[in-house]
Order: sequence, then C-alpha cells, then structure tokens
Amino acid sequence: MNFVKRQLSGKGFINKEDFSLFSIARSVDAAVKSIEDFYRVYHSIRYVPGLAVLRLNREISRKTLKFINNEFKDILNTGEIRLSPPTEKEVKEGEFLDLPRLAMDFNMRDYGRLCEMIRLINKD
Repeated sequence: MNFVKRQLSGKGFINKEDFSLFSIARSVDAAVKSIEDFYRVYHSIRYVPGLAVLRLNREISRKTLKFINNEFKDILNTGEIRLSPPTEKEVKEGEFLDLPRLAMDFNMRDYGRLCEMIRLINKD
C-alpha cells in the first residue's frame, strides 16, 4: 500500500478514487465478506455500444437512484443513470433476463468512482 500511495498516487499516475478499485483483507473471512458485500445487490456489468448496463440482484429504491444520479454524474458522458430493460444483445444472448438493470453512458474512465457507486448501491 505504501508503494501504491508513494509511487503511483504520489506521482499522479492514479487518482485517489482509484483506491476504490481494491481493498486489503487481513484474513480469509474479511476477504470473503468483502466479496459477498460487493455482490450483495450488484450482479454484473455488460457493455454495449454507448451504454454500460449494471445488472442487479434486486431493484434499488427510487431514493437511491436519485442519489446516485446526483452523486455520480461525473462518471457519465451524457444523460443520467436510469432503470432499463435488457438490451437487444442481452435478450439475443439470453443473459440474466430476469434481473433489474441500470443503464448509463459511462465515460469508460472513472472505474474507481464506478466501484464507489456499486458499493453505495449495495447498501440500498
């Protein structure tokens, strides 16, 4: 961690938000809990041209949707984060059609912030 802070963050190779891409577990139980927590509501992501689709294990509240739109507009190229049906490609390939989804025009750059948003969604 000291190396990452000093050499990567300290020299401007990564942003402070990039620290959200990982966590350090001090035990196997802590590592398992971290993984389980990450997939509590979040299931998976699918990229289709111009769209990132987050598949969820259950719907999130309208309050959470409004909050993430206010807090995470910086990770979007345009528009807002919205509820979405499966994309045509997902339907064609039969990918988790029963799961609720969020769709957005993600900037494909701020993955640390995207992980922060996923962690927030998992608290809903």
